[in-house]
Amino acid sequence: MSAVRVTITLPERIVAELEGFAREWQTSRSDAVARVIENYRRLCEEAEMIEGYRSMAGETAGQVEETLAAQREVVLGANG
Repeated sequence: MSAVRVTITLPERIVAELEGFAREWQTSRSDAVARVIENYRRLCEEAEMIEGYRSMAGETAGQVEETLAAQREVVLGANG
């Protein structure tokens, strides 16, 4: 992967955290920034997937309720 030089200004507390990550991960600050951004992107994708699954589950539950209601009507109507 090619790299592009970027100059940014960060608050001191963020730089301190960044340097802590770099030490912990035994890497450069640049690599630590890239990892943090990649991790954030992955978390966003996972959150979107979870929301999608929840939405699908809600639709499925609604469809099941509609089907059961129709079945009840047919069965009870036939027995009544």
